[in-house]
Amino acid sequence: QSKSDEKSDNLTTETLKDGEEGETATGLVTSFFSIIVSEIGDKTFIMAAIMAMKYSRFVVFLGSGLALLLMSAISAGFGAIVPALIPVSITRTISTVLFFAFGSVSYTHLRAHETPEHLVCRLLLEKKKKIYHILSS
Repeated sequence: QSKSDEKSDNLTTETLKDGEEGETATGLVTSFFSIIVSEIGDKTFIMAAIMAMKYSRFVVFLGSGLALLLMSAISAGFGAIVPALIPVSITRTISTVLFFAFGSVSYTHLRAHETPEHLVCRLLLEKKKKIYHILSS
């Protein structure tokens, strides 16, 4: 194990709270842009757009915002507690396995329930390709 892995394995909740100056701003900006980039075009993004077509946009915005707030709180809680309980090297392995497992399940679920009437993702991609083709001509 390298020194950096040993150091990160010994992190406690207390050392995570007492970050260096500027670390809070960096964490805020990094998490904000990471979430924005990963959520645009995501299943959640598309579901909220579809629901806003059927229900009040304000109600959908409120419901989506509350769900994101709850999921972020749960994620941040895990991020604060797990490093104190499990070594970082094991946490990285577990998170990698879970990432691929959830991705596979999501993809399989999407493909299994795809019907001609609900091809929102595919239609959006096809429309984007057509626009790109028209613009590049």
